[in-house]
Amino acid sequence: MSDIKEYIDSGVLEMYVLGIASEEEAEHIAQLRLSHPEVEEEIRLIEESLEAFALASTQQPPITAKPFTLAIINYIERLQAGETPSNPPIITAASKPSDYSVWLDRSDLQLPEDYNGMHAWVIGHNDQATTAIAWISDMAPEEVHESDYEKFLILEGSCAVHTAQGVQHFHEGDVLIIEPGIVHTIKITSDIPCKVILQRHAA
Repeated sequence: MSDIKEYIDSGVLEMYVLGIASEEEAEHIAQLRLSHPEVEEEIRLIEESLEAFALASTQQPPITAKPFTLAIINYIERLQAGETPSNPPIITAASKPSDYSVWLDRSDLQLPEDYNGMHAWVIGHNDQATTAIAWISDMAPEEVHESDYEKFLILEGSCAVHTAQGVQHFHEGDVLIIEPGIVHTIKITSDIPCKVILQRHAA
């Protein structure tokens, strides 16, 4: 790719750091590291993120860790197999499900029958946001994102979001935006899994 930013957003650097890039790709990236400081910097950030995740996981990984790690690996494998990187729109208060129909209509991005309470498909990743289709059947444990917005567009089901300010209830079609620094817990209130567009967006 001639556009270095496009190359960085493609997911190939993540594959390189994970050691699953092809030999040809690895050699190409080794050359790019020498001539493009932004590539070297992105690789450093990826390595630091993976190290931080690994350290956190050795302590007490949240129940969200496994499904979302698998979702990231799956996304990288799809890119490696030829899927074109995409940039889903940023969730706003005016967002609606039809904004994401190109991904929601895909027959391969569905909830598997053997899922265990939580499942996700990453549909886009760049330096601004990571976006996924996610299903949660019970709850997402207490967490806080110091430097990211966490955004949800509810597609099916309903949930209650618990914060220090109280409890808010969300249903199909609603948009939920959790600001950085807000400690929150999400509990599913519907009989069916809550299906959402989930987005982590840099502040």
